[in-house]
Amino acid sequence: MKFGRALASFSCFGGFISVLVGIYYYYNGHQLELSTRSKNNGSRYSFIKLQWKIDPENPHHMTEYLATLEYPVVITGPSPFSSHKAMEWSFDGLAKDLHKILSCKYSHQPVFTYHAPRQPLNNVPEFSLKEPYQVVGISPMEFFRSIKTSKSDNFFYASGGIELLDLPLSFEDLSNITFPPHKSPSQVNYWFGGSRVTAYTHYDTSHNLHVVIRGHKRFLLSPPKYHSRLYPCLHSLYRQLQVDIEEPQITLDVYPGEVLYLPPYWFHSVITMEPSLSLNIWSDSNDYLLMEEVLNSPIPFETDWGLEELMRSSKYYIDVLIKELKLSPSFVRTSVLSRYQSLLLNISSFDNYGLIVKTYCQPSSFTHAIHDRVSKTSSIFLKMLSPNVMQINVANYIEHIGFTILREEHVIQLPFFLKECF
Repeated sequence: MKFGRALASFSCFGGFISVLVGIYYYYNGHQLELSTRSKNNGSRYSFIKLQWKIDPENPHHMTEYLATLEYPVVITGPSPFSSHKAMEWSFDGLAKDLHKILSCKYSHQPVFTYHAPRQPLNNVPEFSLKEPYQVVGISPMEFFRSIKTSKSDNFFYASGGIELLDLPLSFEDLSNITFPPHKSPSQVNYWFGGSRVTAYTHYDTSHNLHVVIRGHKRFLLSPPKYHSRLYPCLHSLYRQLQVDIEEPQITLDVYPGEVLYLPPYWFHSVITMEPSLSLNIWSDSNDYLLMEEVLNSPIPFETDWGLEELMRSSKYYIDVLIKELKLSPSFVRTSVLSRYQSLLLNISSFDNYGLIVKTYCQPSSFTHAIHDRVSKTSSIFLKMLSPNVMQINVANYIEHIGFTILREEHVIQLPFFLKECF
């Protein structure tokens, strides 16, 4: 029996043009305005503003176009969101119309991190973290009163799938806004928050269309190349940076009625500049689906092998994969082990673990099957959008392999295996 679907038992998913402000040009029938934001160091970065174009012969025309751009876009003017009843929402109106208790996050600090308690490392005492906020149930009336009149040390926000609100509204038209390859309906989500509430810098694997209904939000954006200081994908803070980006590449404000398109794997921090109501849709990206294909593919290790042979085979498998993908020989150290370095400082038995796993670094004798499987896996990775997106996913995959082999009882050995064998 070979390992396969067990790799997908948990999730590590969940160039700009500088121009003068106000210049318009046309591309593929779209009128584009390139806008800039000045930074303190004098450098300038651009994002595109455009209007939503409807093609009667192709309802996906606009999303297919956006998916080719690979950078953020602000959509102004009429859009599929404009005519939806949700655009009429107000704080007082929702306070009256919502009847179910809202599950919201509460903290004395404005910056909220996403916390995934089911990630494997959260069961390891040396790596586990408590939720950095409280999850509380609150009446809609009290919630909206709190976010409109919040004190400086009390911060609330609520978010989730739109179905949780139990409103007599259909969101089917929004869930039908999908991006290539259009495999499944989009997830529609709500985001309600008070002033200064901030989502810490992270990436998502989906195409993201975010529309502001009330208030306004500031987005701090950077491309996928800033992935070197991510938390491990096995960690409860996965997809987030351990050290924030000092100077985000784009800073932009989104106002009521405007829609931000954010490509998959772009890092973003979101600041609520005033009490706000927003919706967004997430549509599966092709890279996300390719990663699922990788994780659902078997790896050529037998379940009756002992731990030592499994680790030796993993070492060889990863070495061959790195070579076939033409990644740097130091990739594991710089892109995977680097995720663990600061976390290892809290482990007093570092040297003991290192001595244990050194025996796992010897070559495996099962090379033929490994080469065959690696060729198939690398061909999937090479279909990904960009080298940086591929590198994020390859690093996640290496962690998945380690967890599949070590299981929960030995997963603490993974960073030491990476350190000693690569």
